[in-house]
Amino acid sequence: MDTRILQPSRIKLAFIGDSLTEACDWQHRFPEYDVRNLGISGEPIEGLINRVLEGYFSGDKPDMLFVMTGINNLRRGDHAIADRQERLLSVLHRSLPDTMIVIQSLLPVTMWVPLSVIEELNADFRTMARDFSMEYLDLYPLFLAADGNADAACLEEDGIHLTPEGYRRWSGEIERFLQQS
Repeated sequence: MDTRILQPSRIKLAFIGDSLTEACDWQHRFPEYDVRNLGISGEPIEGLINRVLEGYFSGDKPDMLFVMTGINNLRRGDHAIADRQERLLSVLHRSLPDTMIVIQSLLPVTMWVPLSVIEELNADFRTMARDFSMEYLDLYPLFLAADGNADAACLEEDGIHLTPEGYRRWSGEIERFLQQS
């Protein structure tokens, strides 16, 4: 579906992922759109796959779907998630053929996993998005400080959840993406 011909107030956006997604009031940030927040705190990639396979999108389908998942797997020490991310994209591709799907990069964190692992996974996610003809939104650099580490201004004390500044950066990048789409 070519969303460029739709009026913004008619475009249905959906955000799916974990607590980072769930904790944001996306409708407040994008009032000109019809927004659904489908984030579930603590959900790993497998949970998201199961939701889609169980018909989560069988009813009203979004025009654009923003996906961010994987950090809960990493938090549990499971770093080999590329194959599950690829399965998720395959399931989404089949379930939502008329939806513009936007894969968002993982964000840098201050604990649990080296940034090099996240960077490698993000490179894999970018390639997968291209292979499935999906969009890729690279948020990762927006959350780095000048020294190349995660920017403390964006992260809560737990090193993973976002501060208001983190949500401002994230939603600002999505706004730029929406204006260009």
